[in-house]
Amino acid sequence: MTDTVKRALALPVAIMLAAGTLVSMAVIAPARAATEATPGGLTLTASATAPAPYVPTRAEGQPVPVAPADLPVALESFAEYQGQAQCLPGAQPGSLRLAALLRDTYGPADIGIERDCGVGGQSEHKEGRALDWMLSYQVPAEKATVEAFLWWLLQPDADGNPAAMAKRLGVMYLGWHDRIWKSYAADNGWTELKGCYSKQSPSDDTYCHRDHLHISLSWDAAAARTSFWDLSAETLAACPEPDGVASDPNSPLAIAVTALTPMLLVSTRTGAGLATGPCRLESDRWSGDGRALEVPVLGRGGVPATDVAAVRIRVGVAGSNAPTAVVAAATRSTVRRSWTLDGADVGNTIEATQNRWAAGEIIAPVSTAGTVVLTNLYGGVDVRVIVTGWVGVGVVVPPPPAPTVVPTFTRGLLTVGARGPAVAALQRALVNRGYRISSLQPAGAFFGRYRADTAAAVSRYQAKHPRVGPVTGMVTPRQYLLITKVLGTPATPSVSLSALLAHAPAPVRVVQAALNSVVAAGLAVDGLWGTRSQAAWDRFRVEVMGLTGTHEPGPTSLAELGRRAGFSTTA
Repeated sequence: MTDTVKRALALPVAIMLAAGTLVSMAVIAPARAATEATPGGLTLTASATAPAPYVPTRAEGQPVPVAPADLPVALESFAEYQGQAQCLPGAQPGSLRLAALLRDTYGPADIGIERDCGVGGQSEHKEGRALDWMLSYQVPAEKATVEAFLWWLLQPDADGNPAAMAKRLGVMYLGWHDRIWKSYAADNGWTELKGCYSKQSPSDDTYCHRDHLHISLSWDAAAARTSFWDLSAETLAACPEPDGVASDPNSPLAIAVTALTPMLLVSTRTGAGLATGPCRLESDRWSGDGRALEVPVLGRGGVPATDVAAVRIRVGVAGSNAPTAVVAAATRSTVRRSWTLDGADVGNTIEATQNRWAAGEIIAPVSTAGTVVLTNLYGGVDVRVIVTGWVGVGVVVPPPPAPTVVPTFTRGLLTVGARGPAVAALQRALVNRGYRISSLQPAGAFFGRYRADTAAAVSRYQAKHPRVGPVTGMVTPRQYLLITKVLGTPATPSVSLSALLAHAPAPVRVVQAALNSVVAAGLAVDGLWGTRSQAAWDRFRVEVMGLTGTHEPGPTSLAELGRRAGFSTTA
């Protein structure tokens, strides 16, 4: 039995031991498992005498990857930290290309990329942008292979640029042999990983990255949009953070929009409308950041200089290196909102998929400083903002919204192909919770239709909340209640006895669903009162109320069914 096979058989034990020691470090890769750290826990631990500084070397005869011959002169900066913030099943394109590069250079290899989102703590594996190359520091031949790659990755280029290939590949950090190398702190070199200098038990080999090399990638690298892959270096800096002077006046939005001739306010790629010049709208790196783009709007493009509650803007999102959303608000915000204007749902958010253009008109409340603020939730994007209208303060102000009423859903499954109010409520609740559903752009286009992207959002919710049940992409009544409670109080239907006796569809549907719930009648909830519905009603009267014979619904029996099934009754 080879050393590689022995380690593969022993790995599940190492995973369980590592998970039992530090739950936040538990990791499962598709074929084999490993762990990694994040900036909150990457401090040097004086738990043991630090060994000599680590410098990977290339042994004679060891191959290294072949870089493209036509690499541009321009070179990226070191990748900044962009920790995992979403649950994205599947490997990113840049991760797959890097894995292929490793295999092409060094031969067949066990490389884990994906991670179940319900396992362990924060990990770029859960976004498909981290690799675990399962070679061991403790096996000389495997160690020599990894060190040859690291030597190539971190060497300066012919112009003296340090770690040139790490920059061109968008490497964010590396974990290997008790140590971590961080691109966002490259001057520190290799430092201790999670107190591993003193953790020399074989049971810590996975935790301390002695049996694999971990590689986390930036979002540009994940999208395969670095100079190594597309021969174009991204050199724009992040847009400067707002100064914090603006505040949200909490003005109610009018329902009347005054249209304007469209005018460009800002283009981050060209720098149009920006005093600071071209930039890129980046997401936060870690807690405490306040990255956003502040756009002055009052007195521009026909927008009045005063008494403006909101503006209607057309936002284009290009060059997104990650699935993301751009949120417009009076101040920096990640909260999605929507209003009803001219009978249509209009939100404050543009959803964008990786490497694709997205655009739409949204409503953005205006701050006390006369600005709107755009916040990008994930990765980096280029943004164009065109103003197309404005909403005045106090023009036609709608009353405060009533508490949200959630349609009832008490039986069966919501799954692909389903339609109706319950599906729309489910979708709104998922979006409010931060789960992206692409077909809801433009706003409201497919609310109420359970499509594949809704099933994917449900699966992500189920993966993040394993206690609600298995990951199926379908929703049970219990899961529906749990997901939609973010919207408000479930509706209490009311059934008019006279309308029911007239066989009006709406009350018949409520009663049919109630009979299914109370006596498991198995009726089609179609609003048609026929012999099967009457038989189910008689069964309820006999089995539940102790009555006899066939009888149409009456006030007492209807009230009893309503008490048991959760609806009210009227004459």
